[in-house]
Amino acid sequence: MKSPWLLVLLGLSACSWLIDPESQPTRCAIGKDLKDPCGKGLACVKGACIARCVLIEGEPDPCAEGQQCVQGVCTESCQDSEICNDGIDNDCDGSIDEADPEAGDLCGDNIDNDCDGNVDEGHDQDGDGNTWCGDPNRPNGGGIGDCDEKDPNVFYGADERCDGVDNDCDGVTDETSAGKSLCEGKEQCLGQRCVVPSCAIPEAKDKACGPDEMCDVETGTCVAKLCDETECNQLGEYCDQGTGECRTVRKDNGEACAAHSDCKSQSCIESAALRLTVTAPRVCMQTCCADTDCETGERCFASGTGARSCLPIDKVPVPAGAAQLCTLDNQCAAGQSCAVVKGQDIMGPIVESRTNLVTGACRTIASGDRGTGQSCGFAGAVCASQACVLAYVDFFSASFVCSQTCRNSTDCGAVADSPANISNRASYCRFLTTSSTSGGDYVPVCVVAGNEVGSGNLGARCASGSNCKDGACVGASPTSTGSCATTCCNDSQCGNLGEVTYYCRPVAFGGDHYETRCVP
Repeated sequence: MKSPWLLVLLGLSACSWLIDPESQPTRCAIGKDLKDPCGKGLACVKGACIARCVLIEGEPDPCAEGQQCVQGVCTESCQDSEICNDGIDNDCDGSIDEADPEAGDLCGDNIDNDCDGNVDEGHDQDGDGNTWCGDPNRPNGGGIGDCDEKDPNVFYGADERCDGVDNDCDGVTDETSAGKSLCEGKEQCLGQRCVVPSCAIPEAKDKACGPDEMCDVETGTCVAKLCDETECNQLGEYCDQGTGECRTVRKDNGEACAAHSDCKSQSCIESAALRLTVTAPRVCMQTCCADTDCETGERCFASGTGARSCLPIDKVPVPAGAAQLCTLDNQCAAGQSCAVVKGQDIMGPIVESRTNLVTGACRTIASGDRGTGQSCGFAGAVCASQACVLAYVDFFSASFVCSQTCRNSTDCGAVADSPANISNRASYCRFLTTSSTSGGDYVPVCVVAGNEVGSGNLGARCASGSNCKDGACVGASPTSTGSCATTCCNDSQCGNLGEVTYYCRPVAFGGDHYETRCVP
């Protein structure tokens, strides 16, 4: 009889060997009976028969080069993250199939990559339930699920709105279906918002006044002209279409007007864009980037609608301790940055009684704040600008970087240039909402372009914002094309295009959403 100690030694020696039976299948599938089909010495792991193994302290790993013995089977060497539901400690941390919050989910692979019980999460930046990597309403996620990951009202199959935006990602703006109106009551979808047609709305062509008429903006009807442009011009004056008088001095910002020619700024816009409670539906305004753009006695006011204008201080007085309005860091004091913060209190004749409007305002840089282009992982609070944007996407990954407020798209190069994995993606200045509900403030922030923009420059013909570099197509309808309009915050950023002069004016994008754009 052999010694028991000899048997033990023989057994231990055998345990350090790799079991490699011959004539076993190389591919496998575990059936409903849960039996492993690979046979003795092999295990069925992810469709392959993998050799079993045993590790002995002090002995080398018995598996082949590039593999290691984990839970009794030869597997690939330690990985950066855990593979869910395979029963293997892939990252060699002593735990099996555990959640890995830092791994992140790949987009469009329908796999729970980070083992948190959710699939493909983290790729829906605007929170509308649709990811950029596939359409959840189509079998197997085919096509584009969200053609604009920066707007919660835009995704494949969404309801179209009267807002100058291609909400349903079909390449057409503000279209109706089955004759159904996008507006209620007597309102029509004109100029990218629902309004009652009148001669005060330039897009209401059927209400336009004749050559000998002028528009009474209070009633929205055409009346006989009370003054003649030729006669007024001979006197070195102009014809005030609101009063019917020949006038020498054009009107200041905040005063009632009927036409652009009434204003010193050459911009007569809807008072609703600035939330002013004046009786006139239109007022003179001058867009601005900061207070330095305005005359003495005026301040640059950001209304929260997206529109900015120089206004007399008596209309919007500066409250004590108010943050300084800005669009760029160099407009702030040393140690401060221009951040998306609650920066302006409303004081004066404003429609809504609101305090601390979200806007671009100077903020003291805190210790640890990250600069433009640095990683922020969804959290804007870690950025000096308080703005974190989706910076790069491909079919498998997404990253987020600190952004910055902006005047126009020329300010935004650093946002796209900083992440090393970005290629062929432009950044541009875009208005983003702080809330998906009505009344949310709108702020211009640099973003990295995705599916939502195209190649059209200022003035190029377009059917929707996806045809334009800055993502805005003004004046498009289902029956006519519009023109691309670049982002701006003062007139000097627009200039001329051929013989046409462009001005920076608020353009309506829905009921209470205005964006300052270069328009003729």
